[in-house]
Parts: sequence; structure tokens; C-alpha cells
Amino acid sequence: MKNVVSTKEFENFVKDIKARIHEAQYEALKVVNKELIQLYWDIGKMIVEKQEALGWGKAIVENLALDLQKEAFSEKEKRNIEILGILRRQGPISRSDISQEMGINVVSISNYIDDFIKCNLVYEKELDVSEGGRRPVLLDLNPRAGYAIGVGLNLMNMVGLLVDLKGNIITKTQIARPQASVKEVSECLLEIVREILRRSKGYVENIKGIGVGIAGLINKKDGSIHWPQKMDHYYTYAQVNEALVALNKAYPKLTKLQLVGHSDEGREIWSITVNNPVTGPEQDKPAVYVDGNIHGNEVQATEVCLYFLNYVLTQYGKLDRVTQTVDRSVIYCVPTVNVDGRYHWFADVNNASSGRGLWIPKDDDRDGLVDEDPAEDLDVDGFITQMRIRDTLGDYKSDPKDSRLMVRVEKVEKGEFR
Repeated sequence: MKNVVSTKEFENFVKDIKARIHEAQYEALKVVNKELIQLYWDIGKMIVEKQEALGWGKAIVENLALDLQKEAFSEKEKRNIEILGILRRQGPISRSDISQEMGINVVSISNYIDDFIKCNLVYEKELDVSEGGRRPVLLDLNPRAGYAIGVGLNLMNMVGLLVDLKGNIITKTQIARPQASVKEVSECLLEIVREILRRSKGYVENIKGIGVGIAGLINKKDGSIHWPQKMDHYYTYAQVNEALVALNKAYPKLTKLQLVGHSDEGREIWSITVNNPVTGPEQDKPAVYVDGNIHGNEVQATEVCLYFLNYVLTQYGKLDRVTQTVDRSVIYCVPTVNVDGRYHWFADVNNASSGRGLWIPKDDDRDGLVDEDPAEDLDVDGFITQMRIRDTLGDYKSDPKDSRLMVRVEKVEKGEFR
């Protein structure tokens, strides 16, 4: 009598095997990632040491990359990479256009493309417009043929992404960057990779690689990286303070961070001083004072201050004009004067003019209580609007260009709303 295997038992058995495989793959990835990060760090340190000892310039990095590429890739592999690069940048594109771009006959290009199609890396799309004869078939990368993890180490946070071959984001996570040692930064980097892998269970088997990007200036003497400001968003009150701390830690010999006061609501007001003590004490030098965000809703002024500080500090020792200015003078900067106004501009509902002055308690609805009844988004459309009441004695009329808006009437005009 033959043994009968339950379908359900077999399915559960397969699931257990798959789970063990995925777990082993995950653990292997963690080990490999840690070793690769250490390898890249060691290579970077070796390059910096050679630059310092032998006086090699920046071109060493580019030359080294080219030499390693020659050793690592065959001629066929180089063409594979070049074709895939063209497809990534210019796809959808025809075989003949790739042929013209690379200066290789179309038959050879077709052989490469056929291999890509067999591997499901490239697929054929719609037909292109013909300039005579048969319409050419357009080619494009298959975005689901592979995925990559990217980790960016920024000034105040570390961002991790899982993207497909076309750069579409599948999942994203971020954590605060530790202001600590390389070891702690590396551990945080690994934690981001682990989190991305946890969120990417359906993609793990098809992840092709992991890339790490660090934006900053390398100190040739000790191999450290000075992280610059990221000026791609407005900083909240808390983030401004974090940025000042980061700049002070990155340039301790040139900067001094001081608490100069507190606001009515108890928030700290910070000042940063830029001075080279080697060229003399700050009291003996001409001073420059810079501040911003006096009006609470003019938040961009703080960003200008941060950009100014970052520019001066990162370019000191590189640009003569900056170096001479810092050596002969002292700079005092308070990036955010109206700290309460800035905080509430980000945290509360605002209009074009709210938060300009000092942040003082207000009885908005005239019930004898202050700040207990903020504006509400009644229709949950992301906008706070006002109700209009039809009144022939009112001061407003419908905007002729957009009836949803109102404009103030002239003295000789008759109003429609109040």
C-alpha cells in the first residue's frame, strides 16, 4: 500500500523550507553587507593615506576606478553595462538608436538585446514612428527584473530605499543619524538595511545589490568626513538646533555654540560664533552679525543663515576670500530670532500673515479664553478657508478670474459678500 501525502502537509513543508531559505539569505546578506562596508571604508582610508604621504591629487580616485574597471570587466561585460545604461537613461529606445549611440552595428546590438530579453531584463514595448519602412520596436528596461537597496547618510538622518531598475521607490525608511563614532554610524546603516529587508519580503530574492552614499568633505589628515548641510527642505525649529550642533561638532576649532536666551514659551535661542583663534581673539577683530526669522513666518531667512554658515565653514582653507575673511574677522549668527513663531509656523495651521510678530496668547473666538480654539479643516481638503456671506453692503466681490476667490471692491463699486 502506498503512503498518501496530504496536500496541506506538503504545502506547509514547502513553506517551512522557504522560510528557512529566506532566513539564511537574510543572515548571509547582513554578514556580506557588514564586510563590504568595512572594505569600502578601508579602501577609502588607504586612498587618503596615499594622498597625504605621496601628494596624490583628487584624480587618483578616478584613475583607480578606471584601472579597477579594466581588470574587473571583459569587453562584452563593458558593452552590456553601456547598453543597459542607455536603456536606463533613454528608454524606451529602438535597437537602431542604440546602435547609433554606441557606434556598433545593429546586428551586434540585437544579439545583446536578445540575451537581455531571455533574462527578462529588457522587454519590447510599442512600435516607434517610422520614417520609412517597417516601424521599429521600442525597448525598455523591465523595472521588476531586479531591485536595489540604497542608503544615504545625510546631515541629520539616514535614509534607506528599495527601488526597482527604473528608480521607482518600493519602500522607504529613515532614522536619525547618530552624532558618534564610525562604528555607531555603521550599525545604524546596517539597521536601515535590515529594516528595508524586513519590509521587502516579496522582493528579497531579486535584490541585486546595495549602494551607500555619503555626502561630505574628506579630511585628508584623519580620513574623517565632514557632513555638509542639506538645503532641500525647510528645517523645523528642532532641526535648526540639530544643524547648529552638527556644524559645531564638525568644526570645533572654528565655531562656538552659545545659548543666548529663551523665548516667552521657553524655547532656546542659539547663537553660533565663527572665528579662527589662531589669528587672534574675537574681541580684537571686526565683527559681522547675521540673523534671520525675526518675523515668524519668514522661515526662509533661517535657511539662508544655515547656508551661509555651511558655505563659510566648508570653504575655509579652500577659497582664499573665505579663509581671509574668517582669519581677520569674527562672525556672530543667530539663525532663528523668533523661535516661537518658527515652531508654530510648522506645527499649527497658518495663513500668509500669521506668526509674523511675537507669539502672544490670542482670544480668536472672543469667548474669554485664549488659544483653545484653533482653525479647523472642516471638509478635510487640506485647506483652511473662510465662509462668505452674501451682503450688498459687503466689501468683497467674486474674483472675475476665479469665482472661488473674492477680491475687495473699489469705493464706487457695490459689494456682494462680507
